[in-house]
Amino acid sequence: MLSFQSYTKAIDVWSVGCILAELLGSKPFFKGRDYVDQLNQILHYLGTPSESTLSRIGSPRAQEYVRNLPYMSKIPFQQLFPRANPDALDLLDRMLAFDPSQRISVEDALEHRYLAIWHDASDEPPCPTTFDFGFEVVDDVQEMRQMILAEVKAFRHSVRQPQYSQGHNPGQPQVPIPNNYDPRAYENPRPQEMAGHGNDLERELQGGLDAMRQ
Repeated sequence: MLSFQSYTKAIDVWSVGCILAELLGSKPFFKGRDYVDQLNQILHYLGTPSESTLSRIGSPRAQEYVRNLPYMSKIPFQQLFPRANPDALDLLDRMLAFDPSQRISVEDALEHRYLAIWHDASDEPPCPTTFDFGFEVVDDVQEMRQMILAEVKAFRHSVRQPQYSQGHNPGQPQVPIPNNYDPRAYENPRPQEMAGHGNDLERELQGGLDAMRQ
């Protein structure tokens, strides 16, 4: 939300931390009416970040906004969730560190003592390849559109090709297909345009890109 220099796995750790907080409190955490109000909620609970953290926020306007706010102290999670397991609160504190570089890693989170009774390294194999997040930095609408079309095309190809189990007759589909079945009759390849909102996605993307450039 604050456009730190780049997104990393730390943003996913933050998301899981928010879910954990909601489980502990039985209600939404950082519940804001809009982006600004949500930022205010985060600062209210986590306190004002250090200057070194502020300087790495990608948006100069966001930096200035936070600097102009009154200083806020962090509210201890023990105070917010008095009945929670202390180990859960320790993990939560590490997952919801405001500075992504200070946030606990996925690997360390899995080995945290709060998750010890569920942690099984033999059943948690690492991904053999590193996921490429290069698409996150695309800022050209035409290129983004082509990427979306390519993704849709690849998905359709994968779901339309026959899937056969071992020893299964390749001449016979695994799932019986009704007679006179025409998949095109059930497709609506451009539902937004049918609803009169064909350009909504493009407008929203363009608006977001413009906001990032300002």
